[in-house]
Amino acid sequence: MLAALALAAAASTPMGALKFPVTGNKACNQHFLEGMLALHSFMYEKAHEAFAAAAKADAGCAMAHWGDAMAYSHPLWGDEDMPAARAALAAVKDESKLTPKERAFLGAARALWGDGPLDARQKAWLAEADRMRRDYPGDDEVALEDALALITNADRNRNTRRLAQAAAIAMDVFARNPAHPGAAHYLIHACDTPDLAILALPAARAYAKIAPAAAHALHMPSHTFVHLGMWREAAASNEASWAASEADYAKKKTNDGDRDWHSYAWLFAAYLEQGEVKRAEKLLTDLRELLAKSDYPGMRFAYSQLLQEFLTVTGRDADIAAWLAPLAKPLPLEAGEAAGSVGCAMHAPGGGKDVRPPFGLYAGIRAATLRAELAARAGDEAGAKSALAARTALVAAVEKWGSLSPPKFAQRQALLDPALLAIARATKAATPAAWAEAADAWGKYADAARSPPAGPPFDPPVDLVLGELLAKAGKPKESLAAYDAALAAAPGSSTVLLGAARAAKAAGELPRAHDLFATLAAQWAHADEGVPGLAEVRAGAAEQHADR
Repeated sequence: MLAALALAAAASTPMGALKFPVTGNKACNQHFLEGMLALHSFMYEKAHEAFAAAAKADAGCAMAHWGDAMAYSHPLWGDEDMPAARAALAAVKDESKLTPKERAFLGAARALWGDGPLDARQKAWLAEADRMRRDYPGDDEVALEDALALITNADRNRNTRRLAQAAAIAMDVFARNPAHPGAAHYLIHACDTPDLAILALPAARAYAKIAPAAAHALHMPSHTFVHLGMWREAAASNEASWAASEADYAKKKTNDGDRDWHSYAWLFAAYLEQGEVKRAEKLLTDLRELLAKSDYPGMRFAYSQLLQEFLTVTGRDADIAAWLAPLAKPLPLEAGEAAGSVGCAMHAPGGGKDVRPPFGLYAGIRAATLRAELAARAGDEAGAKSALAARTALVAAVEKWGSLSPPKFAQRQALLDPALLAIARATKAATPAAWAEAADAWGKYADAARSPPAGPPFDPPVDLVLGELLAKAGKPKESLAAYDAALAAAPGSSTVLLGAARAAKAAGELPRAHDLFATLAAQWAHADEGVPGLAEVRAGAAEQHADR
């Protein structure tokens, strides 16, 4: 047994360092370590290549097939390729020479790739991972398997107990091995909320240095930075990630849909929240022009995010109305899609082997929401109704995706419609009573729609809108309370900070107002001259000194 177990030294590479000896020869172990380093940073293609090399080096290495199977699960995105994963596990023919721990890893993988819906299989995977951690205390790889399973089963950041458990596990491994990519990575994910983010700040500062060859490792620190309002650091993180991913894209020469539009969108948000509107608008314009030539669901999804936040921050309604055009045209059919279907029009995945989030549908929903919002802001109730009807059809399509669909998506739709229509009527009437009615309708929607934040405020926090409506209704104290709730969800949102400062001033809480103006003034230290509200923010910040 010991002769078969090649105890490889820790791999120290531009992808990080870890120890994970497996039953196999020396070459197999080296490739396996490379695969694990890539897997911990969600570099799935690199992981598949390394695990394939490990299997080629030693045909009897069961863990090479285990790693290959696990790389077909992208658990935090609800994305998997079950047939490929099961085929990888089926390649394990002989387990007689495996260690008990290796058999336990295989058992956990078989639970994940067993029968039943995705959420049930992920729960079964967590049960096996929990058992492994009890059986092998102090083992870094077992511990991190459990941490990832806990994060995956945290119900989109709603189960704080599981997130706290995952954070504690990852923090423990990070303390023992500060060069482990999985420890830093999973700690950031476990603390991906405004309340917990501060706990991951050391890992966030370290992760890009641990694995500089992983574009995802360059992006992930920004998850922590955004929650802490550290927009300059978030911008630098995503500049590096976008550049690395573009270099990799240039080598592969695939299609534009495979480019890293996620870091692109976060970079846009980082610029915009710092008041660097021209730099943000350049990214928006570049993507709009590219969409005219090369149209893919992920690009549409990113573009819809950019449009929504640009509207929230700048209020440039007319520009947004014109810029929505690229999201209206249909895309080519995918395998299994029927001509004229919602999937065809909005490019929801259909019939392919991969289970992927329906990016095209979400882009279509956001576009319809934007059209309804623009109509409501213009006092056009009929236009808002038309846009909301289109949104209803798309929401119904998303609901069919089960675990990939946000909880109670359709139920929230029923409350959003009357809220936006009330805003349209209030805009037209322009009376405090009408605005109060709109605030009441929006408050009911907000009560159902509040959810844990997930990155930059591409969608405006529901309490931000509530604060705006209450301010127009002449209720500054209630408005400030709503803005405080919005700050808890999006502490670095420039729009929330500005609205909260104005509400505090209107409510007579001048020291608080001046503090909020000062916070935003620091965030806008490099803002473009002429940004709406900049002079007001600087004046309010200057008055902070008078308070003291």
